[in-house]
Amino acid sequence: SYGPDGLLELKYTVTSFPLMVNNIGTQSNGNKFTKQQLEQLSKLKQGSTINIVDVKVKDEKGVPLKKNIGGIMLILN
Repeated sequence: SYGPDGLLELKYTVTSFPLMVNNIGTQSNGNKFTKQQLEQLSKLKQGSTINIVDVKVKDEKGVPLKKNIGGIMLILN
């Protein structure tokens, strides 16, 4: 659950996501950053753009969701 009241409860597991750092993409085939992605993130400077898009998930029964759950864009200050 998420939030102080636990109102949002998601029972999905991330199965893959691409990480775009300054328009250079790398793929994670799981729910964690890869070593390469962590290296990319460790070298970022102020003003860098990070996008995590096309996130794929499966439900608690292991069935992949047909739609992507969206993504997030961050700009480092």
